[in-house]
Amino acid sequence: MLVCELLSSRGRKERLPLFSKPKCRFYPTQSQFEWDVQTMSLKTKEHEGVMICVFTDQKILDEGLIEKLAEELREVAVANKGGRILLNFGGVSFMSSQMLGKLSYVNKKCKADETELKLCNLSDNLFDIFKITALDKVLDICKTEEKALASFGKKKGWFNW
Repeated sequence: MLVCELLSSRGRKERLPLFSKPKCRFYPTQSQFEWDVQTMSLKTKEHEGVMICVFTDQKILDEGLIEKLAEELREVAVANKGGRILLNFGGVSFMSSQMLGKLSYVNKKCKADETELKLCNLSDNLFDIFKITALDKVLDICKTEEKALASFGKKKGWFNW
């Protein structure tokens, strides 16, 4: 059975089964949870100066998972300031609109820090969502990881000399 440890409204630590509701009315924030089981939602590896982030979850719908992913992406963006980041969505088939907002924020942060950000391996469903929300115009999306890696350093637009 999975258990989480949280702080009650009185400041006491309580261990509760993961799938039960807390006994108190105080609902702790994510930073106050200490999970006994750590799960990786984002795998990172470096390849020729590019930080590649691979999403390990097939469905990115849960609010807790989205917040965790957003925090991990922020950490990657801060660690690679002025560098190159590739987000590989190879295993993802569904994603909530809240995650789209987090990706927009990461993109904005990367632009401010002069970090080159690209996305790759989006499923047809995900790519349709990006097209409907016009994020395909804002984010640099490549079909495969190899094409994305080859496109780093090249400017997107009409005049690629």
